[in-house]
Amino acid sequence: MKWFASFFILIRISFLVYPQMEDQYISYQQDKIIDNFNKGREGVLSSSNKISESYAHVNNLLDKPAPSPQLTQFPQELQAIATLEIPKIQLGLPVFEGVTEETLSYGVGMMNNSLDLENNGNTALAAHRGYREGKLFNRLDEVTEGDHIVLTTPSGSYEYEVR
Repeated sequence: MKWFASFFILIRISFLVYPQMEDQYISYQQDKIIDNFNKGREGVLSSSNKISESYAHVNNLLDKPAPSPQLTQFPQELQAIATLEIPKIQLGLPVFEGVTEETLSYGVGMMNNSLDLENNGNTALAAHRGYREGKLFNRLDEVTEGDHIVLTTPSGSYEYEVR
């Protein structure tokens, strides 16, 4: 009977610890993606031809069928096209092309029909707000008028002011 009680206690502890461990794992993966993006950004030439080739490569990767999403196994082909920072709420996330369950599990998704990030106009970005999805946009309600949002792409950084 003691082994059953011990086993039951171990199961309950596992249920309590799992969300924190999953959150730490997702945060680690986000940091890794941002680091890879920043390393790649340093080597990008300013030539528009090179940038076009880079976007074509990302599009080819995203056209491949996605594996079944599992938070315990990080998808290797997921590559950031930008990073999004909101200093007021200490938020730094990778931005991926497309809004899928996979991209939203690890960062911000950019709608496929949105404008290119470097052009004037509107770009639609999406991310989860819930705890189970890595606390991505869960503090967005703390952002107020006058706060700044920084979007960093291979060709440069763009700073926006909330109005």
